Amino acid sequence: MFANDTVFIIGAGASAEFGMPVGSKLTEQIKQNCKFRFEYGNLQEGAMPIFDYYRNTYDLRDPTKAQEVQARFDLMAKIRRSIDMAESIDEYIFRYSDNPLVAEVGKLHIAYAIAKAERECLLGETQQFSSNNITFDNLNKTWIYTFAKALMNGVKATEIETIGNNITIICFNYDRCIEHYLEHAICQAYMGVSLERARKIVSKMDIIHPYGDLGPLDEVPFGQQDRLWDMSQNLITWSETKRNVQIAADIDYAIRNAQTLVFMGFAFAKQNMDLLQVKRDEKEVFNRTGAYEFDKEVYATAYNYKPQVHKKLKTNIIKLWTDVWHDERLDAMRIEDEKTECADFIWTNRMNLVE
Repeated sequence: MFANDTVFIIGAGASAEFGMPVGSKLTEQIKQNCKFRFEYGNLQEGAMPIFDYYRNTYDLRDPTKAQEVQARFDLMAKIRRSIDMAESIDEYIFRYSDNPLVAEVGKLHIAYAIAKAERECLLGETQQFSSNNITFDNLNKTWIYTFAKALMNGVKATEIETIGNNITIICFNYDRCIEHYLEHAICQAYMGVSLERARKIVSKMDIIHPYGDLGPLDEVPFGQQDRLWDMSQNLITWSETKRNVQIAADIDYAIRNAQTLVFMGFAFAKQNMDLLQVKRDEKEVFNRTGAYEFDKEVYATAYNYKPQVHKKLKTNIIKLWTDVWHDERLDAMRIEDEKTECADFIWTNRMNLVE
């Protein structure tokens, strides 16, 4: 099992190993899905589930309702023309946080794109993924395979309820790949464990989604696409997360009490780092004897980040919990090179992370 009080901060790069879209690819997909083209009254281009949602929700025979729907499709056309100038769909929604229609339409498109990606990824229905199917082995070259084995190593069959109770996962992704895989991994690792029981075990793990997700797997099955509005309402914009007292408190507690921080597939975007920031208390940061409190071990992937920016990354990380440090603390942080992906990272560092 992993060492106590290890906090894993998971970004889009981690889910990319399963075939999920990273920020730029998600943005491109949403751009394409916002292009609605009709011929003789039939939809030729655009996301049909989104079109169906508005068509089935609003009475288009009512001129007022028809105008409301048209306003949303006009907005999608504007999103298509301008979204390239945003780093991500999250940034785009934040940019127009005073316009609730942007959040509504943006969340619908996120929900559709992520649900479709869940269905088509290595853990999805199209791959026939299950713990009783050979396709389960398709994940053996991804980071989640090594992670799950380390998570369960040393846990007796009579103690499976304790799996993951000493770690926290802060997942910035909308998908449920981690939960979905762990449920099936527990079923495979322990004889006679039902998926229902495994799901209860995983649900008790401390997994925080700062931006929400598509919903609980027992209510919204992995890859399902027919409850688009409900899924979109489970998503949280950056502005909403900042105002969510419970999420902020959970993240603050996790980072504050972490002994080890592990960043995987994380891009260190400013808005995400802001959410990880521990509330400052000068007495807690640096005491009179000169001892540094909240000292932590740090491991991180830095895919596509050149060595020239590694010191900046380390500085941004340590600033999450303190404003005072010696350079030796930065030197002690393990930042991987620009070509190391999550699978190689967790395999290389697994001995450092387990008890």
